[in-house]
Amino acid sequence: MSCHTPHVDRGFPGRRHSGEIYQEYPSVGLADVYAVIAFYLGRRDEIDAYLDTVREREAHVVDEIKLRAPLSEIRRWLLARKTQPA
Repeated sequence: MSCHTPHVDRGFPGRRHSGEIYQEYPSVGLADVYAVIAFYLGRRDEIDAYLDTVREREAHVVDEIKLRAPLSEIRRWLLARKTQPA
């Protein structure tokens, strides 16, 4: 399968039909979409806990980035650079 499982299974459960997921990921075969859905349904609690952990880590990384380089400072730096003569 050429698409990482968390990307396919976030279109599921109950929110989207397997055919819609298949159309969104043309590099993944329909049988693979069903396989991912079956895998998810068989391990729903474990996968949901894993995805929650991933989301928490992502939020932490975003917060760290914002602390290190606030967007307002980056914007100010870019605007100052743009207005400087070449």
